[in-house]
Amino acid sequence: MNDVELLPRFLDDMLVEHGLSANTLEAYRHDLEGLADHLQRRGTGWIAAGRDDLAQWLEVMVRERLAPASMARKRSSAGRMFRWLAARELRLDDPTDLLEGPKRGRRLPKVLSEADVEALLAAPDRNDDLGLRDAARRMSKPCSRHPTVTMIWGCAMPRGGCRSLARGTRP
Repeated sequence: MNDVELLPRFLDDMLVEHGLSANTLEAYRHDLEGLADHLQRRGTGWIAAGRDDLAQWLEVMVRERLAPASMARKRSSAGRMFRWLAARELRLDDPTDLLEGPKRGRRLPKVLSEADVEALLAAPDRNDDLGLRDAARRMSKPCSRHPTVTMIWGCAMPRGGCRSLARGTRP
């Protein structure tokens, strides 16, 4: 089987064996055609490609300023293709195994709106003792060491800001 036949066979197997959606298969096709073009420009193909060929491919993506998530997806697609080739004994290894992918940044947490914070503070269940206690703390000392307020402080609202909100002013 030659390199040209491998990608369509891989995609057919992904459809039949794993029931992947049309969108997923199209994403694999797009990612792997790009890698196949890169390998062809380097004078190699799916069977003979080595770690250096793939490292160069990642470097090209970095130079093109692809997002880390896109690079990780493309690397994952390549890994699945190489594992498929190894499972069919067309290759002995998966050259993506030792290939270090891009570092993905951590996402910032979502910020609660003022209405969400108010809803959290108003949430104590007044039908039990703890809920009554929490509601009483809310009414008497809005910035006490109540767990919800502590959580809000932990989300970067400074104490002074909380106190000024309790007095009805904006920080």
